[in-house]
Amino acid sequence: MQSPPDCIRKGNCTCDASHRAPWPRWSIDGVSHQTCPRYLVTEHSWSLLRLYGHYRRGILPFQGALFDQPHRFVEAMEIIGNHINDYDG
Repeated sequence: MQSPPDCIRKGNCTCDASHRAPWPRWSIDGVSHQTCPRYLVTEHSWSLLRLYGHYRRGILPFQGALFDQPHRFVEAMEIIGNHINDYDG
């Protein structure tokens, strides 16, 4: 499968109006998809994904320790972490 271009990281998507790329963009269990994954994730989810790296390094968005963070934030970070662990094996 061809590597996706920088459009995903840079936000310059070249997909058509139906959000389909001219080549397979991603694959799950050997089934390739041409749908641009950028449009399958909400802006709020992108924000949480960007925060995950900071969370892993112990940089929290609100003052205080982990238990001082909003429960929904901690829960979102745990969900993202679990999916990353599942993917990494």
